[in-house]
Amino acid sequence: MTHPAPVRVPRRTWLAALGLTLTLATAACDAGPDPTGSTVTTSPQTPSDPTSALATPADPATTAIRVVVGETVLPATLWNNAAARSLLDQLPLTLPIRDYGQQEKIGTPPLPLSLEGMPAGDDPEQLDIGYYAPDGVLVLYYADVGYFNGIARLGHFDTTIDDLVDVPDGTTITIEFAQ
Repeated sequence: MTHPAPVRVPRRTWLAALGLTLTLATAACDAGPDPTGSTVTTSPQTPSDPTSALATPADPATTAIRVVVGETVLPATLWNNAAARSLLDQLPLTLPIRDYGQQEKIGTPPLPLSLEGMPAGDDPEQLDIGYYAPDGVLVLYYADVGYFNGIARLGHFDTTIDDLVDVPDGTTITIEFAQ
């Protein structure tokens, strides 16, 4: 029995085919939920920055809120995802906050927020509003903390929050719909 001679594929052709296969596989893997609750697909050349796919403040899928600290009003936007919607259901909300790790202010809402359809974790950015499910706390990030399981990103402040950073533990804030 004779076997046909093996076909030799030039190395350059083989590498090009492998590159195309990896590009298509990467693009397929990049499809997934973003913090707004929508599904997005990014090309392999696009950084996987979840904020690039977020709804903008003019988008009806977002909700304008404000965080009031004493006489200071900090405008913010909540995205359309399960955790943000369950926070909106509790507004207006007044709660004491405290500093955690010199990177965020935290406070405990009366009811836990829904994580339905949310990613297992996230990497919030400075000025993001989040929820840390394991401790059941609302988080106002003023520094980069990196990725952690249990973090859900809810929205983002529309301005700096320097006035919030320096308040002492136990200071009460009010979160309400923007008027």
